[in-house]
Amino acid sequence: MTRSTTTAFFLPLLAAGLCAQETALPEFDAASVKPSEHAEPTYSGIGPRGGRMLSIYWGCTGGPGTTDPGRYTCTNATLRGLIQEAWHLPTYRITGPDTLDGPTFDIEAKVPAGATEDQFRQMLQKLLIDRFHLAVHHDTREQQCYALTIAKGGHKLQVPPPGDTESPRDALNKNANGDGKAKTIDGLSPEEAALRDELRSRREQMTAAAGRATRVAAPPPSHIWTSSVNGLTRAAGRRATMADLMPWLTRTFGCPVVDRTGLAGEWNFIVEYGSTGGGPPSPAAAIVSSVQPAAANAAGSTPEPSTPTGGQSIFAAFEKQLGLKLEAARTPGDTLVVDKVDKTPVAN
Repeated sequence: MTRSTTTAFFLPLLAAGLCAQETALPEFDAASVKPSEHAEPTYSGIGPRGGRMLSIYWGCTGGPGTTDPGRYTCTNATLRGLIQEAWHLPTYRITGPDTLDGPTFDIEAKVPAGATEDQFRQMLQKLLIDRFHLAVHHDTREQQCYALTIAKGGHKLQVPPPGDTESPRDALNKNANGDGKAKTIDGLSPEEAALRDELRSRREQMTAAAGRATRVAAPPPSHIWTSSVNGLTRAAGRRATMADLMPWLTRTFGCPVVDRTGLAGEWNFIVEYGSTGGGPPSPAAAIVSSVQPAAANAAGSTPEPSTPTGGQSIFAAFEKQLGLKLEAARTPGDTLVVDKVDKTPVAN
């Protein structure tokens, strides 16, 4: 009887131990975390109008998918930025105390050979849990957002012509590509593109020489290109889907944008709006902007004017230019809630 009782007590403990081992997060081979030594601006040269130029370097580099997969370094990183990286979330899906945007930290971590990007993020999660006693939980909460719908009268997006290869950058540069054929490389002449690639290669070499890693894979080609000059933002889409447009609008506003248009397929468009003012607007706000009617649509109606008509917000621009309406709304979304985090990391 005694043996039976002991066995019954031992087996659940063993099972619990195995379960804990299976769910344990992977960890870095070694890691150093300390308050940043670079939090104060440093002298970086003479400004164009005289006077001292001060700058602060911040950012993280290295790890899986870069030219230095075995080393991950951060300079002047906030806790919010580290949590964003560790859980692969935009900032609007993270909520917590002011500490998240407070002190900054320098990190040096050795990444185990062969680690994947998912495993790397789990290692960073464990680092934050161990060194900052971070405690989080997921919650579904209502978030402010914008809803994109089709305006009264229908949308004005254009169907790409057959064989369309024009890039959005070509479209913004107003190249004479009315047949939808790309006559440039990313909107540049072959000579300019060659110079661009050479300068990019030099920057990557300088970055590597400074001990900072670069991404191995080139970013995928963008179907939306934006240019801002003298307070005017122009955005062009070429063969862009709603799946391309939603992330672009989300980055523009700094909050979620939900697609309620029901539109499928690929579309071409150009829109102009003012880019003056402060940061991204809240869903109850607007920014000053301008409108430019789109290029000839599928039926071949109106050409693009050379100057904006001026004066309207991005909301009016989308509605009048593209026949799409942006309205403030609320939507439930997964939120990472920071319950606890220390201001000072555990000593190395």
